[in-house]
Amino acid sequence: MLFEKFIPGHTQLCIELSEARRKEADSVESSHKYLNKLQTMMGLIRKTPLKKTPLFEWYGINSSCWKFEEYRAMTNVYDKLVLQAKETHANKQFKETKNILTDALGICKQMVSMRWERTPFVYSMPELQVEYQLSKLFFTRSLYCYNVHSFKQNHQVIRIAYQLAEISNMLWKPTANLEFEHKMLAEYHYTQANRSEFKDKLSHIKRAYTLLPMPHIEEMYKKVTHLNETVHYESVVPVGCPVLTIEQALSKC
Repeated sequence: MLFEKFIPGHTQLCIELSEARRKEADSVESSHKYLNKLQTMMGLIRKTPLKKTPLFEWYGINSSCWKFEEYRAMTNVYDKLVLQAKETHANKQFKETKNILTDALGICKQMVSMRWERTPFVYSMPELQVEYQLSKLFFTRSLYCYNVHSFKQNHQVIRIAYQLAEISNMLWKPTANLEFEHKMLAEYHYTQANRSEFKDKLSHIKRAYTLLPMPHIEEMYKKVTHLNETVHYESVVPVGCPVLTIEQALSKC
């Protein structure tokens, strides 16, 4: 799209904006650059008559609304940030991951709070549903908490990570990540096992092992089970983790 065809004046910024949009998909930095220039332009032309009306497209849906394009650009930035955060987390760059996810959370909060008129076709898009937006917000905060826990184990933080993953999946099931939810719950029970007396330790580590027998969980499970079979002779009891309401989840974000 050549913005100079639609916007009178601001020629240099129009050219830069068109170029930034063309390179938007290249990297996190380029997607950020386009979003920033787009928002700058939107502020400049708020009361400026255009040469003609642009038509923006996203997932096959067309709209002449600049807010629609801004939301699409914000989603693009968010998606790239989350991918980058997963890479840095896998490389144990926890502090860098924290900064990236902080940016992603900021984008999420902006999208949730955006208010603008939407045509029926636009309004029907999954990406613009309140439940979808909240699901994304809670999932991102869950990733943030898990990254903090990975850097320094904390039973309260991993509990919140699970709770937010759970409500995220419940709010928007088409994008539910049950594997991540189960992993967070397993980590929660493992952490609880680490801080509990033997009877509760046995129940928590048994639940964690049933959910996801990761190496560190399996190691503890074997030790605790052996102790129980030779010394304690306790019975496993049901253990769980409380879930959150939407209002409670929002207070964690």
